Amino acid sequence: MCNREVAGISFVGTLTTLAVLALLLAIALPSWQGMRQRQLLRAAALAVESAFQLAHADARRRNHTVYVHLETKANGRLWCFLVSDHRDCSCQQKSCRGYQNFRHDQRDYPGVQLSVFPRHGRIAFFPLRQTSSAGSVHLVTGKDERRVIVSSSGRIRRCAKGLAQEQACR
Repeated sequence: MCNREVAGISFVGTLTTLAVLALLLAIALPSWQGMRQRQLLRAAALAVESAFQLAHADARRRNHTVYVHLETKANGRLWCFLVSDHRDCSCQQKSCRGYQNFRHDQRDYPGVQLSVFPRHGRIAFFPLRQTSSAGSVHLVTGKDERRVIVSSSGRIRRCAKGLAQEQACR
């Protein structure tokens, strides 16, 4: 009889390892997808808030009215927003002089739906007394939602529903 040592990985050991990995993946994947959607929602809300802050600061700095144009289609699944110093501007216009770095749409944040109040989708920031037209942007993904609210006094705030780490919407 020959006494041989067998070195290596057995087939049963490999199958057991793959089964454990598949189980861990099945448990972790939904959680990871939910976290990714929450992060996309947060990023979209921050982008909208940044557009409002840019418009507010630029109106004050240039002593000129600055607008944030928000457009939605297909019940909020298709949307875009941009900052411009022109009142009648749209995301589809090539001649509209918007601020190049502040044009975002649903392709930047897949799965995030957006709705706007007022319906015409234009919020103006005025240099006089640093006021603005009031409005809000409502962003939703799954069961989580965020709002970016602009008051007529020019105050910009963000709140959330269903997310513990954010200020709750009233």
